[in-house]
Amino acid sequence: MLGLAVAGLILWLPAGGAPSVGDPARANAAATAVIPPPAPGAPAAAFAANERLAAAPCAAMVVDGDTLRLQNDVVRLDGVAAPARGDQCDPAMPTDCAAAAAAQLAMLVHDHAVSCEVVGHDGLGRPSARCDIGKTNGAASEVPSAASAAGSGISRDVAHADSLNQQIVLSGWARARTADLQPAELAARALHRGLWAPATESH
Repeated sequence: MLGLAVAGLILWLPAGGAPSVGDPARANAAATAVIPPPAPGAPAAAFAANERLAAAPCAAMVVDGDTLRLQNDVVRLDGVAAPARGDQCDPAMPTDCAAAAAAQLAMLVHDHAVSCEVVGHDGLGRPSARCDIGKTNGAASEVPSAASAAGSGISRDVAHADSLNQQIVLSGWARARTADLQPAELAARALHRGLWAPATESH
């Protein structure tokens, strides 16, 4: 078993990596803990457009399938909508889609530095951003090899996506909310990944 920090708690994944895409039952068993989102009305720091927020390898923590905590800052992935906490992938299956999405995001950021460029704010005043893994403050990104991508359970096309935002959508565990991410959602649907797997796509 592999333990990943999820906003200060432990999220357990099988030794071979994260649950296979399209297998929400295993994802639900793996993603056992996420922290509550900030309380409504809680003050949020103001961030300028293009401001960069970053976390060193292993320091980024997952709040939910589209939200990270980078040091003291809670950051939403811009243009991404992961399932809400408690959403079941399918009424006939006791699978928490939000937990599965959080497990996928934790797998994507595991052992990587995370760098985010602020592009706006969400309804709670938190920064929404375009994020990348494997780079900090604009440093060159390390693209995973085919072997390392396969070993982590991440599909090669997901590993080579342009951003973390695109990765979580392309993996099938979040919906696109901006035009630039729509092709990734269409690809995930065509490949029956995550939310679009046969057992979950009716949700």
